[in-house]
Amino acid sequence: SSYLTSADRFALAYVYFAGDFKRSVADWAFEVEAEPFALGELPSLLDTPIAFDQVTAPVLVLQGRHDVSACGGDCVGLLDATAALFTGSKGVQTVDDLPAGHDLNLHEVAPQAFKILFDFLKAQGV
Repeated sequence: SSYLTSADRFALAYVYFAGDFKRSVADWAFEVEAEPFALGELPSLLDTPIAFDQVTAPVLVLQGRHDVSACGGDCVGLLDATAALFTGSKGVQTVDDLPAGHDLNLHEVAPQAFKILFDFLKAQGV
């Protein structure tokens, strides 16, 4: 029954932003978008079995290089073993070097990330 949220805009910027971002966007995110999360969210997420091997569709995994919550701030190489999880997939593509943090959509690199995403979808005929 406990929830947490960022203590201030600096804590939010540390966790969600890094790389190329505008401070005004981080300030906006704190004022408007700062979402609470359940205290039990992380332990239950890490303890939930996921049948990656049963995924048959092509897979794209995008990771901001500086995502503190996913890798402590330097994610390059973190996704190297990801393809091995999706043994049933028609193909796995990973990107882990975008100069961004967790909140990828609010970074200046977002257009580049969306281009990667749409190019992937186009290559899949979607």
